[in-house]
Amino acid sequence: MEYKDISKERLIEIIEAKDKIIQELQSLKTELQYQAYMDSVTGVLNRRAGLEILDATIYDAARQGENFIICFFDIDNFKKINDTFGHSEGDKILTETSNILRANIRKTDTVFRIGGDEFVIIFPNTTLEVAKTICSRICMKIDELKQEDKSNHMLGLSYGFSEYNSKNKISAGELIREADEGMYVSKRLKK
Repeated sequence: MEYKDISKERLIEIIEAKDKIIQELQSLKTELQYQAYMDSVTGVLNRRAGLEILDATIYDAARQGENFIICFFDIDNFKKINDTFGHSEGDKILTETSNILRANIRKTDTVFRIGGDEFVIIFPNTTLEVAKTICSRICMKIDELKQEDKSNHMLGLSYGFSEYNSKNKISAGELIREADEGMYVSKRLKK
């Protein structure tokens, strides 16, 4: 069959159907990309996406001779919350915590869930003092949430920092390990 054998109306129908299929495929592609990069429980970036951004931040900082800070957060007593109140309550705590993290960082910062009850924030072009101020504000908001909730959760955050120095380059894994170690020091001091 040649196109000259098809009526003009039928040809328009075929083109419109093709365009609709293309739009649906583009929408599906966008949704799949979103799902591939977002954590389904918290709505923040997932580990894979966060590590890609951290690698890109390292690359940019090395190229431009800049430093940046990362912060490793852990929700205190999260296992106890899950064991005592159930996983749906644990998911609620994860979501509320991630909402507080997102709401209290700057537009240039990135937060991602690295796993379980652990999150990382990347603070590009930031001093340690500024990052500490932001993290203190986040902890205050968590304390406010705990006061509002009144559910007897022993909710809190422990966190540690590491700094990427363009003169002393280290990997993403090493940055995270250093911040994680700092978080455990913070957690031990609370006990």
